[in-house]
Amino acid sequence: CYMTVSRKNAKTTCVAALALYHLTADKEPNPRIYIAATSLEQTRETFEIIANMCASVPFLDRNCVIRDSKNSKEVSYYRNGQKVGY
Repeated sequence: CYMTVSRKNAKTTCVAALALYHLTADKEPNPRIYIAATSLEQTRETFEIIANMCASVPFLDRNCVIRDSKNSKEVSYYRNGQKVGY
């Protein structure tokens, strides 16, 4: 996906929402979603928004597991108790 949007118009939030959609609702059998940015700080900010979205939406809170360590950050999605994507 490629987007062109001017500064300060919630691009990071939009990307976070799209990542969660493709992870949980796209009906892909084994989704793998990767976030890339020009800086580590921007990637970290996107991950934090995704984690906050998962915590605030009951369906995502029940079905997603957030792993946030110093060297690795991952959101895993579980369907019927089975890990189906990250």
